[in-house]
Amino acid sequence: MAAPAPRDAKRARPAALEARVSTTELPGLGKVRSVLAVKGGARFVGTRTALYLYVDGHLALIAGHSSEEGYKDGQGVEARFECIYGLAMERGGSVLVCDGNNHSVRRVSRHGQVTTVAGNGKPGFADGVGDAARFDKPYDIEVDSQGLIYVTDTYNHCIRTVQPAD
Repeated sequence: MAAPAPRDAKRARPAALEARVSTTELPGLGKVRSVLAVKGGARFVGTRTALYLYVDGHLALIAGHSSEEGYKDGQGVEARFECIYGLAMERGGSVLVCDGNNHSVRRVSRHGQVTTVAGNGKPGFADGVGDAARFDKPYDIEVDSQGLIYVTDTYNHCIRTVQPAD
């Protein structure tokens, strides 16, 4: 029996592989680590140490500092992050942030108030409430239709669920 004739590789290529890739520059930012698109073309942009809102070519610092890292809850530029990774939007308009090197899940309100939802800045593995919970490099986050939060806990090799108190 004869082997089948080779297919033309170009014709066999799925259309998705024809997608064009280009780099988008956002002036004044370091390495962008995460982007969350929301209604109206607005985007929340996470860098290592800050959360920005990008709308119609304008960039606004929402929380954190452009270059100073740390672990601190607070209002706007008083707050500190260390490695923002995943971003997710809650129903009330707050943004949830995986703060990887602070081993915590943080919430940024619509007014820029940063609070820690779970974790306390120290790595580990523990279920618990608030700062009794431990993560080891939370990386990505999602919120379901009921408000339950799912977090990829990278170095613990699992997916964790967080049920917000409010």
